[in-house]
Amino acid sequence: MLGRRPNAAASSSKPAVRASAGGAGKKRKWQEESDDSGDESITKADMDAWRRRVAEEEKLEQLEREKQEREVKEREAERQRQEEAERRRKEEEEAEALRSAEEAKKALDEAEAERKRQEAATSFVAAGPLPMDAPGVMPAGVRPGKEHLYKTMYCKRWEQGNCNFGAACHFAHGERELRGRPPKGSAPGT
Repeated sequence: MLGRRPNAAASSSKPAVRASAGGAGKKRKWQEESDDSGDESITKADMDAWRRRVAEEEKLEQLEREKQEREVKEREAERQRQEEAERRRKEEEEAEALRSAEEAKKALDEAEAERKRQEAATSFVAAGPLPMDAPGVMPAGVRPGKEHLYKTMYCKRWEQGNCNFGAACHFAHGERELRGRPPKGSAPGT
């Protein structure tokens, strides 16, 4: 209990009992297991052999760790090489796709230019001093009897900068295309 001194008579009797029973008394488990009464004494040679065995085991463990670390590094290096190769392959594919797209666009532009040239050559009658430079061929969209008015006035939309008809327009786009208007009362087509 707290604050009380143990009784001197009671405390002195217990250690005496223990002391008297100490040599022949009951042994605890750890004392029984490590009882030195048998022939199990460890010699210096045994201790040296044990130390060598532990050192060899540690060395083997160290070698195993180093081997595992090398394998991990090799796997990481191989993974990086594969990623680099994959990245290069993708870049080459993208570059090839870009080149082929540029070539296709160039071919398409050339085909469109050729188509426009063909269309211009076949569907448009060029302006000249007379409405019909090629007899029997009428410009597209010109009504019969009105061919004498073809490109005799400036195109109002062209002057504003937004004529959508381009070369097919029936009005003149500039001085080069403007033709003189026939005098009033003259026969159409003269």
